[in-house]
Amino acid sequence: LIMDRSVLISSKAQRSGFHATVYEIIRDPELKNKSIIRDKSTKVFPFVNGATYKGEWNRDKKEGFGIQINPDNTKYEGEWYNNRPHGRGTLWVKAHNSKFTRRYVGQWINGSMDGEGVYYYENGEIYRGQWSKNLRCGEGQLEYKNEDKFVGNFLNDLQHGIGNMYYANGNVFEGIYSNGKKEGPGLFYYSSTRKIYQGEWSLDQPRCGEYRAPTSEENTRFSRPLPRGMFVNEYELP
Repeated sequence: LIMDRSVLISSKAQRSGFHATVYEIIRDPELKNKSIIRDKSTKVFPFVNGATYKGEWNRDKKEGFGIQINPDNTKYEGEWYNNRPHGRGTLWVKAHNSKFTRRYVGQWINGSMDGEGVYYYENGEIYRGQWSKNLRCGEGQLEYKNEDKFVGNFLNDLQHGIGNMYYANGNVFEGIYSNGKKEGPGLFYYSSTRKIYQGEWSLDQPRCGEYRAPTSEENTRFSRPLPRGMFVNEYELP
């Protein structure tokens, strides 16, 4: 009796549904001399621990909800599709044997941060907004550790387009950004003098314009609170 090899392969049991922790073993990338494995006089283990995954599968692929802990001390907890984070999930990081802390909470597409999400930077800054292929892209809000806040558009991880910067000292800038810097027309509200600079900017510096008193409408912006409503529905842990 002769069976086709493809039939034998397809008949193998495949993981589907929920499974307890699955351990991945990979060849040690530091072991460059492959012949040492056959050397009986040298004690060497050519494999190292890979990721551990606990969650749902579909035809031997991670699909559904699952938790994966990686060798680089990161952990992903959320939805999977075709062996990649896809949907909504949380990325955790651990440094120096500490507890896992949140790094990113939001949407994923094919293993990349894509859609809306919140990123917690190691330096204390927080970004809330849109992502594209692991880069800030679209509308977003960046909260600095010194309590400055930027609200506006991003492109390729930088402020780009229309944006407002709300400084902790009460100053406000409204204008255009290009590659992370003020570029083009803009208004700068000086809280200490209650005056406004209106003019052109280049490489984050004012170039030409006028320094004047505010109009009655502009005068209200000195004490204007940070706009609410753009990102009220913050992501919670899955």
